[in-house]
Amino acid sequence: MPMAGLTKRFSAQSGSEPASEDWGRPILFLLGVPGQSPRTPEQKKKGVARATRTRVELETRICRRWTMLAEALNHLLNNVLPAARDYERAEEELSAAFARNAEPQSWITEGQQAKRRAAEVAIAIDGLADRAAPALGLTPDEVRRKVGQRCILDTAHRPGCIDRVCAVANAYKHAGPLRTKHPITSESDVLATGAGYGVDAFGAGKFSGVEVLVNQKDGTVRKFLADVPWAVAGWFRFLADHGAAIPSEDYVLCSLRVHSDAPPKAASAGP
Repeated sequence: MPMAGLTKRFSAQSGSEPASEDWGRPILFLLGVPGQSPRTPEQKKKGVARATRTRVELETRICRRWTMLAEALNHLLNNVLPAARDYERAEEELSAAFARNAEPQSWITEGQQAKRRAAEVAIAIDGLADRAAPALGLTPDEVRRKVGQRCILDTAHRPGCIDRVCAVANAYKHAGPLRTKHPITSESDVLATGAGYGVDAFGAGKFSGVEVLVNQKDGTVRKFLADVPWAVAGWFRFLADHGAAIPSEDYVLCSLRVHSDAPPKAASAGP
């Protein structure tokens, strides 16, 4: 008797539906037909349950990722930007005090305020790495490296600005000595003083007078007033690249537009 007929006959004798796939396969398996292993309805239910559980877990992870990225964007818009503008105003007040009297004792209060505001915005910016890292399955340092690659304004890339922001934040919190990964040693490397000729890239920070400077371990000096807008621009680009819905408007810091819908092309910003 043909094998299909045997299966049909057995099904009729047992009172089950003829040619049922799930009840026919065990008979074919016992008869040695390859690829016809038994599969009971209970096993099918377990498979569906596993697939459903996997889908729910994936949807939960995706939802958690978008929630955390939205929280990072909210921190950028509502904490970082206001702190950056507070720092910008403090630098303007420092310049005004210096213009009135260039003697250091006459602008020491404004200088201390500018350093404090610089540290506050540094802490706010650096906190973005701690918020974004869990959402992306990265470490904060890995996130900082990726953001650093995006610190571009127009076509100018400012290398190291994210590292200096992180260092200034940690110097304010811990004084020092800092970990060797940082480009500075301690809070004594963050100063409000005159830049002098040839410091940093052309057009970075103020053209003259006094401002907050970062003395790096390699002997170079960088203007923190330039680091802040470049770092913020990097974060805007990083969050946008990972799907964050940034409201469409102009975001300007230190007279520089720090967010644009058009992706920039990377180039070096000088020293």
